[in-house]
Amino acid sequence: MAVGQRLLLASPVETLLRLLQLIRTAVFWQSALFSMGHILLGFGLAVALSITFSALAARFTAVRELLSPPLAVIRSVPVASFVIVALIWIPSRRLSVLISFLIALPVLYEGVLAAISRTDPQLLEMAHVFRMSPVNRLIHLYLPAVLPHFRAAVAPLKGAGFENLFVSRHEGKTRATMKIQEGCDRYCSYCIIPYVRGPVRSMPMDAVRAEAKRLAEAGYREIVVTGIHLASYGRGTEFQLIDAIRAVHDTPGVERVRLGSLEPITADDEFARALSEMPGIARQFHLSMQSGSAGVLRRMHRRYTPEEYFAACENLRRYMPDCAITTDVIAGFPGETEEEFAETMAFVERVKFARIHVFPYSRRSGTVADRMENQVPENIRHERAQKLIGLGNKLEAEYVSNMVGSERLVLFEQPVGETLAEGYTGEYVRVRAAGTPNDFGRVRIVRAEGTLAIGEPVTEDGR
Repeated sequence: MAVGQRLLLASPVETLLRLLQLIRTAVFWQSALFSMGHILLGFGLAVALSITFSALAARFTAVRELLSPPLAVIRSVPVASFVIVALIWIPSRRLSVLISFLIALPVLYEGVLAAISRTDPQLLEMAHVFRMSPVNRLIHLYLPAVLPHFRAAVAPLKGAGFENLFVSRHEGKTRATMKIQEGCDRYCSYCIIPYVRGPVRSMPMDAVRAEAKRLAEAGYREIVVTGIHLASYGRGTEFQLIDAIRAVHDTPGVERVRLGSLEPITADDEFARALSEMPGIARQFHLSMQSGSAGVLRRMHRRYTPEEYFAACENLRRYMPDCAITTDVIAGFPGETEEEFAETMAFVERVKFARIHVFPYSRRSGTVADRMENQVPENIRHERAQKLIGLGNKLEAEYVSNMVGSERLVLFEQPVGETLAEGYTGEYVRVRAAGTPNDFGRVRIVRAEGTLAIGEPVTEDGR
């Protein structure tokens, strides 16, 4: 977006502040002309090293961990403007170069690494990535002119390899979690993950098949397919997420496949239909929501509206009418008004989630949301979270009670007393009935006790 367009879209106060900031920047550089050569030398060294460091950091986690602490210390100069202006009066040319280099390096590194990590064509629209300092603002203003060359230079880095960590967690001998994707480039305003986990990478398809086979042979009855941003699986390859899901599902010995958190944009008609054609897919889908208010979703930089989210739920229910839809909700995001919170409450009720995970908003240093104005007081955040938890418990109990009289396949996990066991249905409803841990059993739900379903085994003749 051009500078003029941004100024027109901003409020009068924001426009004035931005103009004053640009004027202040211009005055500084005019007064610093006599030492410009030395400052530019330091700045140039910072550009070269920041690109080198960023390239390494984008590819290797260990490099990111090594560079982050010292660069964070450099950026934490208490009065940055004083230090910059002081450059004008420093008689030592070498010291001028050094200080300008130290000031420029961390912010350039941060901006370049963010750009490398992103593959979204609307990179420049995500201005918050570059709003951390006047230097980064200048980068954002002039980057469009060089962006095609920049993208060509860093394109090979987007194919950074997936670190094959294989199984990240076992839950007894019943369920195994299989991570097939790493990294995120969504840059939600409250989230630090894109800055620390690097670009999107996917487990190669051959490795997906091999790991699923290994887990099945080890006796795991259910595999949970997860990732940092699972919807991004396969980007830059010939495969998509549905291909990886099908590969795990079709592995001999795999009896149930459960999916990790999905983006609502993933659940289109084609995706929902494909899932419905796989009998081993658990009918529980976790669609990340965070808020039911359009205004809050915009401030979060989420890439959907409440109506688009609702359409994704309808797609899944069209092909799998009894499926359970679960979600996450953040209470008390910066600027959330009582009206916006009421919109979220009403939307949660409208969707009729089977379960919701509620989190009071927690500030994360280095994120855009941490620098937002109108932070909601902590007591109000927790109060709103409690209201959402209460609503979530009510909806979960309703979902479980609606299962009474139906038959479900339960994967039993742990014994209860001498003859009973507890486990989960494909919809992730907890069931207590006569059964054997680490084994499937068909159960008829006879009653609900809150969010716990009580069942009776179904014999081979259906009685």
